Amino acid sequence: MGKVVVKPANAGSSIGVKVAFGVKDSFTKAIKLIQEGIDDRVVVEVFIENAYEFTAIVLDVGSSDCFLR
Repeated sequence: MGKVVVKPANAGSSIGVKVAFGVKDSFTKAIKLIQEGIDDRVVVEVFIENAYEFTAIVLDVGSSDCFLR
């Protein structure tokens, strides 16, 4: 395994994102993320050089009539 990104499963805005090099480093950084208390689950993704990451926020407001009150 080469360069990877280790990040909390439920955090956003690059909170807790770490770059790791290899299996041992990715496990070490995943454990540190869990110990920091940001989330108890992590995501490990392949690091893509010169790439962009976009975030989309989705808001569920329930029924559509809540704005009519």
